Amino acid sequence: MINKTLVTTALESTWPKEGPILFLGSWCCSFSRKSYWSSLDFKISQYHWDDRKKLYHDYKNLEQIYEQYLTEFVSKLNNIHGTDFSERFWRILIGPWLFTCIQVIFDRWYMLNEVSKKDESLKLNILQNYTQSLLVNDMDGFNQAIETDIWNEALYSLIADKFFSTKFIISSTGEYDLSEESIKNVKTKKFSIKKLIKKFSNTISSIFLGDKSVFIIAPHMSIFKLIFLQIKLKQFPAIWYRDDTDFDYNETSPLRENTLFICKPGLIDGFEDVLGQIIFKLIPKIYLEGFKTLVESSKSQGWPKSPVSIFTSNAYASDEVFKFWSAQQIESGSKLVIGQHGGNFGMTPMAIHESHQIKISNKWLSWGWNDKYESKVMPVGNFKSKHTKIRNKSNGDALMALMTLPKYSYYLYSVPIAGQVENYFNDQFKFAEALPNHIRNNLKVRVYPKDREWDQKNRWKSKFHDINFDDNKNSLRDSLKKSRIFIGTYNATTYLETFSANMPSILFWNPEHWEINNQANDFFMSLKRVGVLHFSPEDAAKHLTAIWDNVDEWWFSEKVQSVINDFNNQYSKYNPQVIGKIANNLIME
Repeated sequence: MINKTLVTTALESTWPKEGPILFLGSWCCSFSRKSYWSSLDFKISQYHWDDRKKLYHDYKNLEQIYEQYLTEFVSKLNNIHGTDFSERFWRILIGPWLFTCIQVIFDRWYMLNEVSKKDESLKLNILQNYTQSLLVNDMDGFNQAIETDIWNEALYSLIADKFFSTKFIISSTGEYDLSEESIKNVKTKKFSIKKLIKKFSNTISSIFLGDKSVFIIAPHMSIFKLIFLQIKLKQFPAIWYRDDTDFDYNETSPLRENTLFICKPGLIDGFEDVLGQIIFKLIPKIYLEGFKTLVESSKSQGWPKSPVSIFTSNAYASDEVFKFWSAQQIESGSKLVIGQHGGNFGMTPMAIHESHQIKISNKWLSWGWNDKYESKVMPVGNFKSKHTKIRNKSNGDALMALMTLPKYSYYLYSVPIAGQVENYFNDQFKFAEALPNHIRNNLKVRVYPKDREWDQKNRWKSKFHDINFDDNKNSLRDSLKKSRIFIGTYNATTYLETFSANMPSILFWNPEHWEINNQANDFFMSLKRVGVLHFSPEDAAKHLTAIWDNVDEWWFSEKVQSVINDFNNQYSKYNPQVIGKIANNLIME
């Protein structure tokens, strides 16, 4: 009898040549390779976070573990680099990596642990050179890596080799050629006009803007609004950029292998021991081997010294130079203000990225919502949207916008995770199937620009060979102008844009995968009550069919408009004085 082989990723070089297979998750089974793997003798393991109550429970525990490990990292990194930076400094710099990495390690470990308990005779092929495959330079490199098969295969190999060597029958697949699936940590360094313009803009800004100013970078608003904001602040309208220098380090510190963390009290039985032994192996090089380079790069940007406050909506996450520089300025007394940069904020019970932003900032500027438990959240209004109305085309198409998420879990928030994205796609197909032919023929599908190997268009063609696709190279706004109604399928920015433009819209999603918090629940239930939001694709299709011949009569009715206005005031508020309100929040007393 041939033992069953556990397969952990879609990397087919690790798959067995024969015999039964247990796929660790549906992420192993790429749609583009369905003709191959569907012919095999296989089963797919049940994914632990399909139980969303368990997901929420794990989310809360992992938050606590993150806080504990952050404290440990502060001590270790200060000791390694000979610094005395505060916990807030290190939270700003390494926080996005650390909370994501902890959640990723837990997910991969838990799935291996579960299958090992159910079957003790599983074979497993692991990578021989997995340590090298796990190295990344910075947060951008890490974000790219955790979506790839090779990086996840390497992480499964590391965990299995160190903690499950007696539970699986382990064999090595030999060296893996990284050129087959490169993980891009650096960009090619080449001359460009854009870089020259950015450098010139920084030089001019540094000449005319004093050190005791408000520093604004990546604010998620138009250039016109950015200039107007600085006029309100009575300062030179500076436009700052980061030097696009990339980091690459050949050196690998022995501290990666030698640095361990003391096992924490068991919030999650068995996990902290695993985490303590491997977390430092995965730290991006810029926080360890490249730290001195990061320090020097932050000094060479030409940015002001001791700004009164620092305002950004995007740079806080993966811009390493900005994170280091801003954290250092904050150590000296500058204030950090972060602006909202999309949808989903203030709406969900799980949002580690949202809580991180609020913790590191002095103020957090929302598009309208506030939080009675968090005084840092300051509702100013939606400063990104144009708020100009779109006149829908009465005989136009129904424009349905799709999204993708990574096939492997990453940082946790209230969205479909890993294989649950398959369910999301299936809901879109159910919606189209439930439409009568004359409406389906007028359905235009706008696939997400970042495909993430989900093969979106071919999935649709396999179900509906004559489906119409929108050109996603065109702006959403331009496509909406040709449409009679917008169909939103996920809880993010797109429907806030259509609501702000008063574009007729129908939303539908699975409420078990797109959880809503208690504060937001009444607003979403109001959308549901007037037919804007639906919790099944069939209900959404039924409603679209009912209003198809006169969309405007429904959308512009008093009851629908009242609900949309209330929702906008909470989550995408139009405030003609929004720039002045932002300016007031940037002037710290």
